[in-house]
Amino acid sequence: MTEESTNDEGLLHRASMRQAEAVDKATDKRRRRRAVAGLISTFVGALAVEYLRNAALFAALLASAIAIGTGLTTSRPGWPAALIAAGVVGIVVLLVALVRRWRPGAQWLVRLAVIATQVVLLVAES
Repeated sequence: MTEESTNDEGLLHRASMRQAEAVDKATDKRRRRRAVAGLISTFVGALAVEYLRNAALFAALLASAIAIGTGLTTSRPGWPAALIAAGVVGIVVLLVALVRRWRPGAQWLVRLAVIATQVVLLVAES
Protein backbone atom coordinates (compact mmCIF):
# COMPACT_ATOMS: atom_id res chain seq x y z
CA MET A 1 0.00 0.00 0.00
CA THR A 2 1.19 3.52 -0.63
CA GLU A 3 1.34 6.33 1.88
CA GLU A 4 -2.10 7.49 0.76
CA SER A 5 -4.45 5.20 2.62
CA THR A 6 -8.21 5.10 2.64
CA ASN A 7 -10.17 6.47 5.57
CA ASP A 8 -10.88 2.99 6.95
CA GLU A 9 -7.24 2.05 6.87
CA GLY A 10 -6.24 5.32 8.51
CA LEU A 11 -8.73 4.80 11.31
CA LEU A 12 -7.68 1.21 11.86
CA HIS A 13 -4.01 2.19 11.78
CA ARG A 14 -4.50 4.98 14.32
CA ALA A 15 -6.55 2.70 16.59
CA SER A 16 -3.93 -0.03 16.51
CA MET A 17 -1.15 2.49 17.17
CA ARG A 18 -3.07 3.80 20.21
CA GLN A 19 -3.54 0.25 21.49
CA ALA A 20 0.14 -0.60 20.96
CA GLU A 21 1.12 2.57 22.78
CA ALA A 22 -1.19 1.60 25.65
CA VAL A 23 0.59 -1.77 25.87
CA ASP A 24 3.97 -0.03 25.97
CA LYS A 25 2.86 2.42 28.66
CA ALA A 26 1.11 -0.13 30.88
CA THR A 27 2.60 -0.02 34.36
CA ASP A 28 1.04 -3.07 35.96
CA LYS A 29 -0.19 -6.50 34.83
CA ARG A 30 -3.88 -5.58 34.89
CA ARG A 31 -3.45 -2.57 32.61
CA ARG A 32 -1.13 -4.52 30.34
CA ARG A 33 -3.72 -7.32 29.95
CA ARG A 34 -6.43 -4.81 29.13
CA ALA A 35 -4.18 -3.09 26.62
CA VAL A 36 -3.20 -6.39 24.98
CA ALA A 37 -6.88 -7.38 24.78
CA GLY A 38 -7.63 -4.05 23.10
CA LEU A 39 -4.76 -4.52 20.69
CA ILE A 40 -5.94 -8.03 19.78
CA SER A 41 -9.53 -6.87 19.23
CA THR A 42 -8.31 -4.02 17.00
CA PHE A 43 -6.18 -6.47 15.04
CA VAL A 44 -9.07 -8.91 14.60
CA GLY A 45 -11.34 -6.06 13.51
CA ALA A 46 -8.81 -4.90 10.92
CA LEU A 47 -8.48 -8.45 9.58
CA ALA A 48 -12.26 -8.82 9.36
CA VAL A 49 -12.66 -5.53 7.48
CA GLU A 50 -9.91 -6.44 5.02
CA TYR A 51 -11.32 -9.94 4.50
CA LEU A 52 -14.85 -8.64 3.85
CA ARG A 53 -13.53 -5.94 1.52
CA ASN A 54 -11.60 -8.48 -0.54
CA ALA A 55 -14.47 -10.98 -0.50
CA ALA A 56 -16.89 -8.34 -1.81
CA LEU A 57 -14.47 -7.36 -4.56
CA PHE A 58 -13.96 -11.00 -5.57
CA ALA A 59 -17.72 -11.67 -5.54
CA ALA A 60 -18.39 -8.62 -7.71
CA LEU A 61 -15.68 -9.58 -10.21
CA LEU A 62 -16.93 -13.16 -10.28
CA ALA A 63 -20.54 -12.05 -10.82
CA SER A 64 -19.40 -9.82 -13.70
CA ALA A 65 -17.42 -12.66 -15.27
CA ILE A 66 -20.40 -15.01 -14.95
CA ALA A 67 -22.63 -12.38 -16.58
CA ILE A 68 -20.19 -12.09 -19.49
CA GLY A 69 -19.99 -15.88 -19.84
CA THR A 70 -23.76 -16.22 -19.72
CA GLY A 71 -24.11 -13.47 -22.30
CA LEU A 72 -21.74 -15.31 -24.62
CA THR A 73 -23.66 -18.58 -24.32
CA THR A 74 -27.31 -17.52 -24.11
CA SER A 75 -29.60 -18.04 -27.07
CA ARG A 76 -32.39 -15.70 -25.96
CA PRO A 77 -32.64 -12.60 -28.14
CA GLY A 78 -31.46 -9.32 -26.64
CA TRP A 79 -29.81 -10.85 -23.59
CA PRO A 80 -26.29 -11.40 -24.94
CA ALA A 81 -25.62 -7.69 -25.44
CA ALA A 82 -27.17 -6.72 -22.10
CA LEU A 83 -25.28 -9.32 -20.09
CA ILE A 84 -21.94 -8.73 -21.78
CA ALA A 85 -22.31 -4.94 -21.42
CA ALA A 86 -23.30 -5.23 -17.76
CA GLY A 87 -20.36 -7.54 -17.05
CA VAL A 88 -17.82 -5.31 -18.78
CA VAL A 89 -19.20 -2.14 -17.18
CA GLY A 90 -19.19 -3.85 -13.78
CA ILE A 91 -15.54 -4.84 -14.11
CA VAL A 92 -14.52 -1.40 -15.36
CA VAL A 93 -16.33 0.42 -12.53
CA LEU A 94 -14.83 -1.92 -9.93
CA LEU A 95 -11.33 -1.38 -11.25
CA VAL A 96 -11.77 2.40 -11.50
CA ALA A 97 -12.97 2.53 -7.88
CA LEU A 98 -10.01 0.42 -6.79
CA VAL A 99 -7.28 2.14 -8.80
CA ARG A 100 -8.50 5.68 -8.15
CA ARG A 101 -8.84 4.89 -4.42
CA TRP A 102 -12.39 6.03 -3.95
CA ARG A 103 -13.59 6.48 -0.40
CA PRO A 104 -14.34 3.19 1.37
CA GLY A 105 -18.09 3.86 1.46
CA ALA A 106 -18.17 4.52 -2.27
CA GLN A 107 -16.16 1.35 -2.93
CA TRP A 108 -18.57 -0.71 -0.84
CA LEU A 109 -21.53 0.85 -2.66
CA VAL A 110 -20.01 0.06 -6.07
CA ARG A 111 -19.22 -3.53 -5.10
CA LEU A 112 -22.68 -4.22 -3.72
CA ALA A 113 -24.38 -2.47 -6.66
CA VAL A 114 -22.38 -4.53 -9.18
CA ILE A 115 -23.24 -7.76 -7.36
CA ALA A 116 -26.93 -6.84 -7.15
CA THR A 117 -27.11 -5.77 -10.80
CA GLN A 118 -25.44 -8.93 -12.07
CA VAL A 119 -27.61 -11.18 -9.90
CA VAL A 120 -30.81 -9.45 -11.06
CA LEU A 121 -29.80 -9.74 -14.72
CA LEU A 122 -28.76 -13.38 -14.36
CA VAL A 123 -32.00 -14.31 -12.60
CA ALA A 124 -34.10 -12.39 -15.14
CA GLU A 125 -32.31 -14.09 -18.04
CA SER A 126 -32.77 -17.62 -16.71
